[in-house]
Amino acid sequence: MKMFVILNHVLVQVENTTILTMLDMIHIIIHYLKCQAIGVFDCKTSSQKESNIYHAWNLLTRVFTLDPKRIYVTYFGGDTELNIPEDIETKNIWSKYIDETHILPFGMKDNFWMMAENGPCGPCTEIHYDLRDDPTFRDKFVNNDDQLVVEIWNLVFIQYNMKNNKLEKLDKYHVDTGCGFERLVMVLQNKKSSYDTDVFTPIFSIIESVTKVKYCEQNKIDISYRIIADHLRTIIFSLNDDIIPDEHGRGYIITKLIKRSMLYLYLYLNGQRGLFANIGKLMIEYYDVDKKNIMLYVIYNEENKYGNIMWKSVVEFRKLSNVKNMTKNVYDHLTKTRGIYKDVVDQFIIDNNIKLIE
Repeated sequence: MKMFVILNHVLVQVENTTILTMLDMIHIIIHYLKCQAIGVFDCKTSSQKESNIYHAWNLLTRVFTLDPKRIYVTYFGGDTELNIPEDIETKNIWSKYIDETHILPFGMKDNFWMMAENGPCGPCTEIHYDLRDDPTFRDKFVNNDDQLVVEIWNLVFIQYNMKNNKLEKLDKYHVDTGCGFERLVMVLQNKKSSYDTDVFTPIFSIIESVTKVKYCEQNKIDISYRIIADHLRTIIFSLNDDIIPDEHGRGYIITKLIKRSMLYLYLYLNGQRGLFANIGKLMIEYYDVDKKNIMLYVIYNEENKYGNIMWKSVVEFRKLSNVKNMTKNVYDHLTKTRGIYKDVVDQFIIDNNIKLIE
């Protein structure tokens, strides 16, 4: 689902996005598969950096009244190997709004955006917000996987074209910015996790009402809540976009999400047959999506299809609750003798940090 507004050569866009690289990171407080991206695509040719930085700063600090002292910004510090200069222009623009100690240079990995090995690309500037309780200066946490120093906005200045590892300047520059809705809500509501915001708390209430298991940070209950909420949210909006479960392509991802969320429901939330579909039904009603009957049919059908094998998985996996290593013989017993899907066993191994040995 996408929404577009075009104003004076500027495209404003809100779209649902699924990031599959986050599949094994749902336990982290700021990661989820389905997210909403708020984007601005500026096709004008003059004062692009100046105007986009100004509007981002104005929105965050004046409209949303975020604390400027908790904001850090990054910019591209240059690359000698590719002979790309430091983005001094961006640094100088930011210095009009924020203390220079909060303006940090980074290299190609963090502050140079490329869509592929070849094609349009350019330096970017990111806006990070510090949610820690300790207000002292902490630039060392930026771009260092700290879950409470959160990147909320990225402004990409597309001014080059990469061709065979060589950069060519584009005749016309443009700006592509992206703001993560769920992370922005987390900052605005001053929460330590996106899952504590009102984007997810109504879904958690649905899960608790169906399972009768209260959310808590123990026995993988918190991770199970996050996986079920995130995966079913992704499944529902994918179904609404006509992506249905399959054994191949995009549909296989939906199948995999269904199996994984069912497994966590049955294994850690004492789920019984039918509860997955019941949660799905209540979430469909909550989101008030268009294709309710089709979604209900698919979710009920998928639980009936995989229910028996997932229960068999639960029985076997409970025997392995404290296992750190798994031999190939045990793996073959699960997948061949017991008939548990390989992708389900593989996901269990990943989720529980089990080492597969010969």
